Amino acid sequence: MKIDLFTVHVFLLCLGLTFALAWVVLWRAFSHVRGVGLWSMSVCVLVLGGALVVRRYVLYGYGEAFLGHLLVIIGFNLSWIGTCRFYGQAAPWRTFLLLTALGAAALLAAGTNLQFLDFVYATTACIPFMLTARTAWPQMKVSLAARVIVIALCFAAIGEVVRMLVVLSFFVDTIPAVITRPPAVMVIMAIAVGWTASMFGFILALMERERSILSALVVEDDLTGLASRRHFYVRLAEECARSQRSGTPFCLLILDLDGFKTINDAYGHAAGDACLRTFGAILTGRLRRSDVAARMGGDEFGILLPDTCIADGLQVAESLRRAVRSESVPWKEGALPLSVSIGVAQWDPASRTSQDDLAAEADRALYKAKQDGRDCVGCISSLLPQSG
Repeated sequence: MKIDLFTVHVFLLCLGLTFALAWVVLWRAFSHVRGVGLWSMSVCVLVLGGALVVRRYVLYGYGEAFLGHLLVIIGFNLSWIGTCRFYGQAAPWRTFLLLTALGAAALLAAGTNLQFLDFVYATTACIPFMLTARTAWPQMKVSLAARVIVIALCFAAIGEVVRMLVVLSFFVDTIPAVITRPPAVMVIMAIAVGWTASMFGFILALMERERSILSALVVEDDLTGLASRRHFYVRLAEECARSQRSGTPFCLLILDLDGFKTINDAYGHAAGDACLRTFGAILTGRLRRSDVAARMGGDEFGILLPDTCIADGLQVAESLRRAVRSESVPWKEGALPLSVSIGVAQWDPASRTSQDDLAAEADRALYKAKQDGRDCVGCISSLLPQSG
């Protein structure tokens, strides 16, 4: 087993250039995500430093080698800073400057001493590897990307630690162009594979972040913070199936803000949005954690009340109606009154009512509430207890 160091450096340089191009594209596409710019800059700086290091192998110019290795140090440190920013931590720029300055001083102190230089290379790579892994560590339980980053960088750091131990234990006068000892080959491969895998981990972290944002847009209404229409109907179907299996009823409420169009026309859409946000906050504050409230569109809302019979559903609806009636929305020099009409329907497992029939019954109950003068609760269910 043997490995040509020059070939390895050229291969890593080409691989780094590929990652640099990919990160520039990602930076332009996802510039709103914190840390992406720093990750992109990190790879670009590493590629520039690597190019100067490869040039040193060709021309044996120490000056270029110093600048190249200094850029590599800066690139690794920038990668750690980007990881801190990505995971919502403050960028430790002072530590970054300190590590970079110490690395530069160590390079200058080493001069042409190959043993010292190799030890500096290993140390200045291992430290940012471990710092980056430590930053991503708390996210490992919830993020596959964090697990990839931590494992990959620990793998690379272990390679660098072994490299330092070898440098301390076996002094050589020159770095051979071809390495034949299997342990040395494995160390180099561990460092290369670990760094490459960490790049894929960073890209995966970005994809995870964007997917979570898109998922939130799908399941959450961005104006009120309530569930979206799509998510509400998914939960409604799940609740119908659960109720059919367990035999327990649940209630569906359809709500409509009274006079919402008039508010929009008279005061503008900003006033209407303020009313919707206030109404959403009222629902959030008065419902159980198991309940699901959603904005269905415009000023229409829906509520699922699991394990709730029609009588209890009517009580909840009346409580919400009174809470809304007692609220008003401050607007400029006055206040906008709020009121809501609510239609209530119960899913009865025994009757095997379809999801569409249940929604239609709740809509008819809402229409009845509107006909009765608004600001009231409507119900047309035959499941209501008969009086007398």
